[in-house]
Amino acid sequence: MPDSLIQRIEKISVDSIRLNEWINQSKLFAPKDFDWSLDLALHGLEDAKDAGNQYQIALAYKSVALAYGYHGDHQKARDYYFKAAEIFGLLGERMLVADMYMN
Repeated sequence: MPDSLIQRIEKISVDSIRLNEWINQSKLFAPKDFDWSLDLALHGLEDAKDAGNQYQIALAYKSVALAYGYHGDHQKARDYYFKAAEIFGLLGERMLVADMYMN
């Protein structure tokens, strides 16, 4: 993965759009390149934590879980899905909590 992708995403000035791009790119790489998928998801998690937006943090945890799931590390995937579910629950996002437990 060229560093140019990371540099391009880092230049996006709107937090929510930048996080969505981290997540979308992570999903794209999840089935074929675990290392890049995880790296992109962790960049998204870092951005979400910096912004302090709990909803975005939960989405980033979901993205990390997806990367681990495709990699076959189901225990770590489950751990991150549960972290996302906990936050979604605190936010009253019942459908997203159910989605996390379905994975």
